[in-house]
Amino acid sequence: MILLQQFLYGPARFFSWPSRIRRTLQVDGPRLPFGKMEPFGARDRALGSGHDLDGLTRSFRLVPAVLALAAALAASSSAPYAFVAQSARPAANRATTFHARVASVVDGDTLRVIDGSGAALIVRVEGIDCPESGQPFGGVARRFMRAAAFDRDVDVRVVGRDAHKRLIARVSVAGQDLSTQLLRAGLAWHYTEYSHDAALAAAERDARQAKRGLWSESTAVPPWVWRRSGGAKNASRGPDVESGPFFANTASRVFHAASCRRAHCKNCTETFATAQAAEAAGYRPAGDCLR
Repeated sequence: MILLQQFLYGPARFFSWPSRIRRTLQVDGPRLPFGKMEPFGARDRALGSGHDLDGLTRSFRLVPAVLALAAALAASSSAPYAFVAQSARPAANRATTFHARVASVVDGDTLRVIDGSGAALIVRVEGIDCPESGQPFGGVARRFMRAAAFDRDVDVRVVGRDAHKRLIARVSVAGQDLSTQLLRAGLAWHYTEYSHDAALAAAERDARQAKRGLWSESTAVPPWVWRRSGGAKNASRGPDVESGPFFANTASRVFHAASCRRAHCKNCTETFATAQAAEAAGYRPAGDCLR
């Protein structure tokens, strides 16, 4: 209790030290030309000037504690603002793993996601390379990714950024790794130039042996070769990149791929072989997985 009183009243005694020194000099030393001297109170006369000097010494000793308390209060008052500023940054800048929702599917291995702060991020799925959009099985890979991830919550584990500033990340939906799923379906190559993941290599091996997806063609061209050579001249006879069937809703005038969640709705009564045919008939892609 005594220490608390000294802490609380010490600063006040410290800031009143000029008047205390003047009173001390009036009693114990010659009168100096400081102007009119302040009179002692009864308590000061009883305790004597030595008590005032002891109090002054104690006040000086409390200065570091007072300064430390002021610094702590300033830091605590500014902390909430620092936290808000940090939480407003995109999750990708704060951690290597974050939760997000898939807003759209760019192609088989590229997603646009919205993180918890509302920031839109482009994510390149790590470890694989899917056929390009104009390449055989490119459309199939994109539709597979739509069905697996569009409008769903995903876990994104960032491993880096590419030359286009996209996040390179392993993405999982309900604990299922999308890189592994695409490889097992035969809709991607293991991107061995950048990945040495044994599990991904095994998934590609399994698809090759079963001749699933693009491995059903003996002339399948890896997308990195396709890109370097200009693409079209290496085309092989595969499924149409936007082949159907597509189911059109005659009421809302949107159409769905067969893998979309609302493909068999009550009003989805018109069928098209290709997305281009559906658009030519005046329908637009549905938002449930055709984005």
